[in-house]
Amino acid sequence: MLLLKYQLADDMSIFDPSIYTAAFPYLFIASFPVFGIILVTKWIIDDRRNKKREIQLRNKAHVN
Repeated sequence: MLLLKYQLADDMSIFDPSIYTAAFPYLFIASFPVFGIILVTKWIIDDRRNKKREIQLRNKAHVN
């Protein structure tokens, strides 16, 4: 009876991690540089947009 219990436990694969569970920590760590690149790109685009607006406002002020 005891041997049967251990055989069932060996056959059950509920304790084996799935590929998604095993890959999650690596994907989580890899997401930081990706989000960093996205954030820095957004800052650069916003900065260029703001500089363009400042130049347009400065040119309008000189015309008036």
